[in-house]
Amino acid sequence: MSKFQVVSSLSIFVFIISSSFGLTAFSSNQTTSIQPASSQASVNNYLHVQLLGVNDFHGQLDKYQSVSGVKTGGAEFLAAYLKKYKQENSNTILVHAGDMVGGSPPISSQFHDEPTIEFLNQLHFDVGTPGNHELDHGVNEMKRLIYGGFNEKTGYFPGSTASYISANIIDKNTGTPLLPPYVIKQIDGVKIGFIGAVTTETNLYVLPENRKEIEVTDEVSAINRTVKLLKEKGIKAIVVLAHVSAKSDQQGTNPTDALTQMAPKIDKEVDVIFAGQGTVMTTPTPL
Repeated sequence: MSKFQVVSSLSIFVFIISSSFGLTAFSSNQTTSIQPASSQASVNNYLHVQLLGVNDFHGQLDKYQSVSGVKTGGAEFLAAYLKKYKQENSNTILVHAGDMVGGSPPISSQFHDEPTIEFLNQLHFDVGTPGNHELDHGVNEMKRLIYGGFNEKTGYFPGSTASYISANIIDKNTGTPLLPPYVIKQIDGVKIGFIGAVTTETNLYVLPENRKEIEVTDEVSAINRTVKLLKEKGIKAIVVLAHVSAKSDQQGTNPTDALTQMAPKIDKEVDVIFAGQGTVMTTPTPL
């Protein structure tokens, strides 16, 4: 077996929303099993955690398309799907892998994408990582949407309620990550580490004046460096949110594209990798 496979043993509903179309989705039939720290001697005592992931929403609050004759896309469809799947497992963590804003239709862009962040807050996203489009209007605007701040047109905005992370967006002034490289979430006493990363192609996609304060560094090096920090803290369940492209078929097989080439180079302690266009799951290691 290769080091990684796509959605092989993870109960996950992955939404892929492009900037010009609507919503497509796929899921697997099992749940990730994590052995609680308090009872690791028992191989039969596992905590089943569900990760629900979204990427490339691009503020499409009112955009739709037809998939197999079914109307999909838009805020209400996304919210309904997430609510349905969250009800099936109370141990659910909601994450996104970037480009949730940027290239947005007027319903979001005319209000500096605040409506999209408000929508994500209402859905109670837990963790997110910036994509290249979060930097479309510069570092300060990205930080305003994340942490809150004032805009001359819209006034004060409180920001996102999700934890935003990125290990490879580096502040040129300090030489350290602009955002926290990781966050640790806890479910029923079990700690799960999340690491964020964005494609180095951001250095090509984003106008120089909008990224002059930052440098986007090698994804694999940044992820592995952050995995080491989590391992030092005793974290054994690790998820990577990578705004880096990867694709697979509806069955979650035949992975292709950039992230699938990176996955074998990523520390084997990483259990799940969310990609910019799909989800890759590494072979689980014992906790």
